[in-house]
Amino acid sequence: MKNIKVFGLLMLVCLAFNLNAFGQQTERVIKLKLTDPETKTSQTYLLNNVVYSFTKSQETDLAKDPGTCAVSIDFKQDMDPFLLKWIAGEIKEADGSISMEATGIGKPPRIIAFKGGTSGNVAESFMASDRTSYIQMSLYVRVLIIDGVAIYTEQKNK
Repeated sequence: MKNIKVFGLLMLVCLAFNLNAFGQQTERVIKLKLTDPETKTSQTYLLNNVVYSFTKSQETDLAKDPGTCAVSIDFKQDMDPFLLKWIAGEIKEADGSISMEATGIGKPPRIIAFKGGTSGNVAESFMASDRTSYIQMSLYVRVLIIDGVAIYTEQKNK
């Protein structure tokens, strides 16, 4: 009888630890570090979401049609003067690095790096019930590097 109580207690303890482990949710922290290559000044932004799309041409001669590459981002914070200057074109072709790190699982962060980024489409919305704005932006890049692998390089027109 004593063995059954000890076994039951042991099962409850194991179950409690397993439930605690299952209850932990992994959160991903996504950050954009945007750099003006001319002045070497940088600003870091928190993001909700990032999507990159790369369309590879079916042409065998990449000089005719190298394809296209765009990055879409959804900001988790309001705009600041640095970002507004880049959108307005006062900062030409910024370089950037987007890191995506999942907390609590020990995996290395994913890195999306780009060079020659210009803003394409920007949308900012405001709600009366919220104190922050919602910013979505697409940008075009000359070079896109994913985890150290260059997957897109814009071809120079000859």
